[in-house]
Amino acid sequence: MTVTDFSPPMPQDPQVVQAVSAPHSLGRLGEADDIAKVAAWLRLRMPEWVTGQYIEASGGSGLVNMIGKWILIFGVVLVLLGAAVG
Repeated sequence: MTVTDFSPPMPQDPQVVQAVSAPHSLGRLGEADDIAKVAAWLRLRMPEWVTGQYIEASGGSGLVNMIGKWILIFGVVLVLLGAAVG
């Protein structure tokens, strides 16, 4: 979640803020400046070899979800291998 003028107001309760921040690898909510830095980097001529890519600026929340999916897939594979061997 990125806190901007357009996002819903965040509660001031530290426990709520912590719960919302927990899925992010960086351990905090994003700010408009975080997104602006990605846009500024893309405006530079440096990433000219980057084409047609999806660039996620999520503070790592997508990474946390991806790791969970890989753990689930790995678990299913282990179960299937166990069934095939047993």
